[in-house]
Amino acid sequence: MDVKSAFLNGLLKEEVYVTQPPGFEKCKVEYGVYVKEENGDIIILCLYVDDLLITGGNEVVIQTVKKQLQQEFDMIDLGVMSYFLGIEFIHSQEWRTGDASKEVCIGSS
Repeated sequence: MDVKSAFLNGLLKEEVYVTQPPGFEKCKVEYGVYVKEENGDIIILCLYVDDLLITGGNEVVIQTVKKQLQQEFDMIDLGVMSYFLGIEFIHSQEWRTGDASKEVCIGSS
């Protein structure tokens, strides 16, 4: 999901604070990662600047969380993730798996 945030490129004269999503707990070892357990279902929310990655094992719960967040914030659902932070994600519906790949480019000077 992409959060529309006009302040990213604007000149601010005041401090801006972002609060933790309701019902989520901050991950103790990873900055920008929040976890929520609801009726045995776990939702993981990864936030990087204005990009939001939501994942979990129950699609209905994921869609519910997305709708709740869209009521609070102006955001666009970009659908199934294919790239995040320069990493390509490849999904297999048949095997219900996903792979991630990262190409490293080293330029010669």
